Amino acid sequence: MAIFIGLMGVILSACIHTAGSNQNIGLCAEDKCTVLGGQYCAECATPGEVPINGACIPIADPRTIASGCEDSAGASLGSSAQKCGFCRGENYFLHEGGCYSILFSPGNSICSNAVSGYCTACADGFFSNTVSSVTQCQACDTTCATCSGGTAQSCLSCQTDRFLVNNECKECSDQASTGIEHCAQCAQKSGTLTCTVCKEQYFLSAGKCASCASNCATCTSAKPEDCTVCVSKYSYDLATKACVQTCEEHASDQLNARQTCAPR
Repeated sequence: MAIFIGLMGVILSACIHTAGSNQNIGLCAEDKCTVLGGQYCAECATPGEVPINGACIPIADPRTIASGCEDSAGASLGSSAQKCGFCRGENYFLHEGGCYSILFSPGNSICSNAVSGYCTACADGFFSNTVSSVTQCQACDTTCATCSGGTAQSCLSCQTDRFLVNNECKECSDQASTGIEHCAQCAQKSGTLTCTVCKEQYFLSAGKCASCASNCATCTSAKPEDCTVCVSKYSYDLATKACVQTCEEHASDQLNARQTCAPR
């Protein structure tokens, strides 16, 4: 997995559990790459390292100190600590054994507001699971944009490729659920579903998806001359106004938006 070092040395993306991957961060304990779909670490493999913004950092490191990571009793970390129990740093919150900042990724994709080391408002894609009056953010089902619970039946809004039906997000093209045939992205307003983007080889026409010309991937109408991109391995022939597999001998492939057969 790629590693990026952001502002103030905060790790932006990493869950490393094999030696030699990166010298700036430690190793995650086995089966503990569980945060945000396995991208970040919940518990470190090496005693004396704790998850800060999802990566394993030594307890004496300035990043750990800034987070205010403490043990579950609220005391200073011992030399064998491998996860956090409290986060006292400003704008930090506790999440799955680590301290995360709402100012940086990945913390800002989980929580939008933190008070006294706890998240008080979950970001879109997460829902609040209140335990002992403290908000814990848990991930929505992947089909949901926002939700009230972790199942596919608890969506409040959907990703752009789906629409809401009785708290479930159905694919825009799901005709069994009143979807629009060949629709890739859609919008729902006042109970009315509208297609905004059609699947490849289709274009929007009067709210529906109509077929492009033969071998055309994207177009503005069904007319061959309105093809904007041909399908893979095809080029647009200016003479015949069609997508062809091979340009004529007098022409060559000119690589542009629709890879045109251009005069030599």
